[in-house]
Amino acid sequence: MSKIFSTGIYESNHRVDELLKKDRDIILSYLEKIKSGKVILFRNEENIDFCNKLIRYFHSILACTFEKMVPITYKCENYVRFSHNDPRAIVPLYCDSVSFFPWNRDKMDLFSKYSKFYQLKNIFSGANQFRYIDANISENTTARIAAHFYPVGTGHLGCHLDPVGDHQEVTCTLLLSKPNPSNGYYLLNENNDKIYIEDKMQPGDFYIGSPIIPHGVDLIQGNYDPESLDGRWALLFPVNKTIENEKIGDSIKI
Repeated sequence: MSKIFSTGIYESNHRVDELLKKDRDIILSYLEKIKSGKVILFRNEENIDFCNKLIRYFHSILACTFEKMVPITYKCENYVRFSHNDPRAIVPLYCDSVSFFPWNRDKMDLFSKYSKFYQLKNIFSGANQFRYIDANISENTTARIAAHFYPVGTGHLGCHLDPVGDHQEVTCTLLLSKPNPSNGYYLLNENNDKIYIEDKMQPGDFYIGSPIIPHGVDLIQGNYDPESLDGRWALLFPVNKTIENEKIGDSIKI
């Protein structure tokens, strides 16, 4: 898999809803920035009070749900993962997560609320704008909204690249919390320096970038408390392969 390096942040002067209505030429200009290593930042796509509400919602699910191994297939159930330095993981990580699929209902109606982010991904991929939003599988791939929690004292993610292709040309993140200035999340530039892009962001900011920029999460500093909400919370909007898909590869550790 090829890779590109971070060239910093480009702050959009459009909101996501506005960008969805723009001409293809404007979309292509954004895509060229992404392919050159820019992360596109959209300010205040969510308000901070609702970000905190989402954190409490996700934490309540994590606190009351046992982990269950669920392969991604059509009509599979939502699930939680407690990825605590599992030696089987392709990329080392300590992260708790909740995954939601478009055919399942949830209390916050996440897919209805954030369908615009998948519409944006589809436009960048040159696909039908409403692909995945009707809760169907497309070519053994599906939308999956993932809430990720990196607890202080333990949370981390090894440097890696994610798969890129017709299913997704960009990755999308809604930042929900900011426990310290750097927040741990980084991209690598051409000198292999870590660029902590969330330094310049606040909860409620949304950003998109290339999956093939090397990226990871440094250890979130602090004292670990398994009952605490303190740490890095983010909401991701990936398109993932189903268990039947043999064409799309896995993430690659750097």
